[in-house]
Amino acid sequence: MIKIKVCGLTDLNNIQDIADLGVDYFGFIFYSPSARFAYHNLCSADFQKMIALNNKVAVFVNENEAKMNEIAMNCKANSIQLHGNESPELCKKLSEKYTVIKAISVHDKLDIAKMKEYQNACDYFLFDTKTPLHGGSGKKFNWNILASYHENIPFFLSGGINPDDAEAINSLAHPMLFGIDLNSLFEIKPGIKDTTKLKKIINQLKK
Repeated sequence: MIKIKVCGLTDLNNIQDIADLGVDYFGFIFYSPSARFAYHNLCSADFQKMIALNNKVAVFVNENEAKMNEIAMNCKANSIQLHGNESPELCKKLSEKYTVIKAISVHDKLDIAKMKEYQNACDYFLFDTKTPLHGGSGKKFNWNILASYHENIPFFLSGGINPDDAEAINSLAHPMLFGIDLNSLFEIKPGIKDTTKLKKIINQLKK
């Protein structure tokens, strides 16, 4: 059954409501230019109550290794998602401690091919739409490009997924499609998710 990852979480009450929907992975963005920057919550007593939350994903963009380890340890993240130009060597090193998700920005088949250098350095890929932003654009890439992916590393599908996309996602039927990453098109405002929209697509995908 396809896994559901909700990314860009910032509000603790909202996170609890989302957890009740049966979400599998919870993404926290530790990239200060992002409107969904989550670092300030790590220092709060309320955030510590969420430490028991399973499958927390700490998301970084071109961050140094020491800082990533510090943040991941503080929030007890199970996984690290790398959304910048991180090297395969760094991915491999981090994979000794964490489940590593390497984001690949996609516009055409050539971008899919770039993942080859990371295929022995991470646990999952996340295919997202190539834009000047590091994710959260709300734009889709051409999902037909995924047919050119023939490696054995599972991937998350990201980029512009909306509440009405369940049928299209189910029709992909790619053997390595592991999960979907939901973010900007499920928001009331940056960092606050609309649980009604999330519930709709989760119910349709988990049937």
